[in-house]
Amino acid sequence: MSCGEDFLDRKPNKSIVVPTTLDELQALLDNSRVMNVAPGIGVLGADNIFMEEDGWEGLINPLERNGYLWARDVFEGQQSCSDWTVPYEQIFYANAVLEQLENVNVSTAEEVRWQQIRGRALFYRAFAFYELAQLFCAPYHPDAFNGPGIPLRLTADINAPITRATIQETYDRIVQDLEDAVKLLPVLPEVKTRPAQGTAHALLARVFLAMEDYERAEHHAGKALEINATLVDYNTLNAEAARPFTTFHDEVVFHSSMVTYRYLNSALTYIVPDLMASYDTDDLRRLVFFQDRGNGRYTFKGSYTGNLTKFGGISNNEVYLIRAECRVRNGDVEGALEYLNALLEKRWLTGTFIPVAEDDPEVLLEIVLLERRKELVYRSLRWTDLRRLNRDVRFATTLTRTLDATEYSIGPGDPRYVYPIPFQEISLSGIAQNER
Repeated sequence: MSCGEDFLDRKPNKSIVVPTTLDELQALLDNSRVMNVAPGIGVLGADNIFMEEDGWEGLINPLERNGYLWARDVFEGQQSCSDWTVPYEQIFYANAVLEQLENVNVSTAEEVRWQQIRGRALFYRAFAFYELAQLFCAPYHPDAFNGPGIPLRLTADINAPITRATIQETYDRIVQDLEDAVKLLPVLPEVKTRPAQGTAHALLARVFLAMEDYERAEHHAGKALEINATLVDYNTLNAEAARPFTTFHDEVVFHSSMVTYRYLNSALTYIVPDLMASYDTDDLRRLVFFQDRGNGRYTFKGSYTGNLTKFGGISNNEVYLIRAECRVRNGDVEGALEYLNALLEKRWLTGTFIPVAEDDPEVLLEIVLLERRKELVYRSLRWTDLRRLNRDVRFATTLTRTLDATEYSIGPGDPRYVYPIPFQEISLSGIAQNER
């Protein structure tokens, strides 16, 4: 009887207050510690790094130790995995915003902002779905359309049933979210942690490349570069600096940093010799990207985050290379050379660059794919590239590693190119586990 009439309507603490305004909804999406984080195990299984016994033994997380060896059991009883939980947390936030937007009454003057917030939420959801698909379901290809994809959470209701969509349904949802987002987003972002039209086009280009739809990938890469085609001239950087790049520099389209794993920042995680040998002496990437540790050992330092964390976002160098690859695959050799050379000229010591002049499309494709590996080193993109390129006999690769005199390998099409779903998710939802 001593309580006021509004007592039961009050929230017991601030953590469960439901956002009711556009400012509050945008604030949810601006939580960069959640929304601007990407999975970090994609670098681990690819062919750009190696560790010796001392580096491997220093890894504490079972996922890192076993993932490096492509083990069938990577978790060793570990229940959860940040590369699964972080994207689904992003999806939850995005769904909460999308649902609550329907309950917000806005004036005519606020309609554009309402649309932009919706577009951002759709982008974040699509980005998270895409990242999950690269790790926890098989690559997209015609023979795998009906294979198990990922759970497509389209509601913030935590009690909603959880089922695995097909691979086709997974990619259809990613594409649909991004195509809807393009229509709603502003042309340019206010800050690089927020997506804009060019960001959505760039991610669509990445998605269609993974789908081996080279016409649509090239189209969206072109749309992204029409909005922003800025490249950083590496001659302007201090190659001797521990962090040569500044945060949010001009080449970054969308800022996101990887989940932090010990192997990503270890001074004992080295770049493989064949990759280092592929850089010319006048190629500034050799100095900007890597630190010489002596005895022929190099570690990576050139993160586009501008700090110790590794870059998991989108940048124009990736978009240039998508367009170059798609153009050569689509028969436009001259157009491919235009974008490849425009990029490489910004990477070589001033006055030393000789433009690539290859007119054989088969040879040029090999050059573009090598430059993609060299340019986008220490990003999860290489893992996706291996998955898709292994379907082509020209580029199929068996990876090998030696540790303590024991050799480990993974071949094209191996089911270990798909990570197991964390046990906690399997236990709670009952969804089918990936076969390894």
